[in-house]
Amino acid sequence: MSGPYLTEPRTKAIGLVVLLIGIAILSYTNKWWPGLMIVIGISVAVKQTLRKKYYDAVLALIIFGGVAVTTGYNIGSKYFLPVILMVSSIYILFRAFFMKDQETEIEREEEQNKEIEEDDEDTKS
Repeated sequence: MSGPYLTEPRTKAIGLVVLLIGIAILSYTNKWWPGLMIVIGISVAVKQTLRKKYYDAVLALIIFGGVAVTTGYNIGSKYFLPVILMVSSIYILFRAFFMKDQETEIEREEEQNKEIEEDDEDTKS
């Protein structure tokens, strides 16, 4: 398995940039709800895609997109929305504690070495 496209600090930075641009667009259009859910979903999906975690990216789009659709079109928001959020929360916790970690120790070490090399390049500049 090949590594991610970018290191963790850079993917976090890009995810934050996407989030801030989305919030800027929302503040200009004044469409805060459910636009905020869409912006958060896209930001998380971009970050996960850059880390080559496609399953997590799709999951984020489904969760945040589902929240946006149910509230935007008023589809059973009294019961359906809390169920989506609770099931998503339980799944994320289950996956974090009970499913096998997909990243091996060797991949973590390679990632750390790559970050160290990038830091060295930045300090030389």
